[in-house]
Amino acid sequence: MRFFALALAATTLSLGLGSGPAAATSAACAIKTTSDGFVALRAEPSPSGRLLVRMAAGHTVAMHHASPGQPSRRGQWVKVSHWADGELRAVGAPRGRTGWVHEGLLDDCG
Repeated sequence: MRFFALALAATTLSLGLGSGPAAATSAACAIKTTSDGFVALRAEPSPSGRLLVRMAAGHTVAMHHASPGQPSRRGQWVKVSHWADGELRAVGAPRGRTGWVHEGLLDDCG
């Protein structure tokens, strides 16, 4: 069931049916498991950036794209949106947080 929900949300994002421009996002990514049990969503693309949210392993984020096929990145950091329950929604959905995560902490993007 979760796979179906992810596939539907990713299709919605890639077709531009969510809020925002069609090229804003197009990939859903899972958060990897880490030794401390969370991955930080940061306000700036840096390990010292302000912590916005502690994302749990298996949560899903929407990767932002600067243009089709080109993720919004700064060095090894990628811009993503995350929701508190870890389920994927269209960018701009209520209570979503947008920030930066190190690309090495993302898994299963597509």
